[in-house]
Amino acid sequence: MNRAWMHSGLAGVLTLTALGAGLTWQAADAGERPGESAAGLSAPGGAESRPGENAATEYWRVLTVMTSELKARPEFVLEAPLRGGAVDAELLAKVRPTVEALRDAANRLVEASKIDHCDFMGGQLQAEGPLALMPHLSPMRQGMQLLIASACVDAQDGRGDRAAAQLAGAFRMSRHLQNENVLISSLVSISGFRLIDQAVAALLDAGAIDAAGQGELAGALRRFDPADPFRVRAAFLGERTYFVGWIRRELAGAGEGASQARDFLAGLAKEGGSKGAEVVMQTLERGQSIEPYLVLTEAFYDEMLKIWDEPDAAAKIAQLESRADKNEFGPLTTIILPSGSKVLEQSRGAEARLAALQSRVTSR
Repeated sequence: MNRAWMHSGLAGVLTLTALGAGLTWQAADAGERPGESAAGLSAPGGAESRPGENAATEYWRVLTVMTSELKARPEFVLEAPLRGGAVDAELLAKVRPTVEALRDAANRLVEASKIDHCDFMGGQLQAEGPLALMPHLSPMRQGMQLLIASACVDAQDGRGDRAAAQLAGAFRMSRHLQNENVLISSLVSISGFRLIDQAVAALLDAGAIDAAGQGELAGALRRFDPADPFRVRAAFLGERTYFVGWIRRELAGAGEGASQARDFLAGLAKEGGSKGAEVVMQTLERGQSIEPYLVLTEAFYDEMLKIWDEPDAAAKIAQLESRADKNEFGPLTTIILPSGSKVLEQSRGAEARLAALQSRVTSR
């Protein structure tokens, strides 16, 4: 499939090519634009229930101050102080001033992460589809980095209990990111989880987290749904419903919505430069419906999701994508879908790390 429309970077803050999925996502000053849209759902059980509260509201209060402080203080360094599977003393010294200045923000992020419900988008994804902005993704990524750095500083200072609390909070933040049921959010969740997992492994290897701290980590890890830990399958299902649905709904109407949908598809055609993109636009320019193309794209999603949980799913999805490249699922499918086989591979890798870490912190 031609996916050139996705390769534009993420404001220099977050790129997902590190996941090996071959995906980067366009950003605007106000925030990221997802490649697809989906429903925003609250997290499943396992969290501390605080009725009437939304973790997203609390996160924003903290992240707004945190990001402003980071912009105002260019000398601040915020990164995971890890190198070669261990905490690096030189990097730790660089992040310590940042951690000390943002200690209150880190503590408040941990508290916000304990709230069960988290909804950053409301109904925006359903209403705006791929035009919806997701400005929380980069700040949430930075928030997780702050908690990782804070944990490493705490561990060096002999506060393993506080280090465990920071890392448990970071895991809960990663889990909260999945609630939109949109692929970009799940991929950011995976990226964050990997960083946190590396920090936990380093501190466990160093003997910095005791049994009680490991118990706290185990509790945070239980919030990941065993059936779909990073909600990647749920994201594809949501995108099938809301991304394709948005195009269908807007093109069926008149006025600004229809114009926006046409402009969006024209943008894909221009960036993708594929034969399929040309066919879609020529169909629209002739005043004809692209409903048959939408139905075929939904059929692709359905077939992919049907084999998603099979042991050889990656190979089968790769075969499915090969069929799509030959136009079996219509011209629209060739320009809007990311590589499901590569995303699945990354998801499975993260799931394996999650299982290994769960085993480690519960077998003490």
